[in-house]
Amino acid sequence: MASLVLGASGAIVCGQPKELTGSNTKGFNSIPGFRGQLSSGVLHDKCLLGFSSTSSTQRKHAWWIARSVSEEAATEIEGGVMEVEDEATLEQYFREAGDKLVVLDISTKTCGPCKMIYPKLVKMSKEYPDAVFLKIMGDLNSGTRALMRKWGVRAVPNFRFFRNGELIHSHSGANEDELRRNFLAHYEK
Repeated sequence: MASLVLGASGAIVCGQPKELTGSNTKGFNSIPGFRGQLSSGVLHDKCLLGFSSTSSTQRKHAWWIARSVSEEAATEIEGGVMEVEDEATLEQYFREAGDKLVVLDISTKTCGPCKMIYPKLVKMSKEYPDAVFLKIMGDLNSGTRALMRKWGVRAVPNFRFFRNGELIHSHSGANEDELRRNFLAHYEK
């Protein structure tokens, strides 16, 4: 049975994988915010495919998530990490996450250590699919630069952990052991 979650930036449709052709795709076009065409289980036009699960059994069955988003809002860049390009989208993720741990990676395009630690963050997002992993490129646009100023970010990569939209931890640096240790300390709560 499929489930549907609606948000300001689009819709998430979850269900067991199956070939999406013919009559079983008709309902998708009625979803508010959905923009795209379905063809053999693939979404086109600003839509993303991914996998989501809360257990290894579900991961083995590869549950699909399809999320329709605008170009300005967010894009899946790797694994379970979503890139956020504005504060409104970030706030939407906080609301949708509820009491789940949200890990926010703040980086810049030219930061070497950011590029080195990022694959480790992607790996963690796959290991802990019930946490929310986000990334902001601080020098991407005026909105992301404003967030860096607002938070006083002076060194990148900067990792911020949130729960219920509240900041619960922040640290800078590309040390994988420190990132994992801090993540686990807050993930378990």
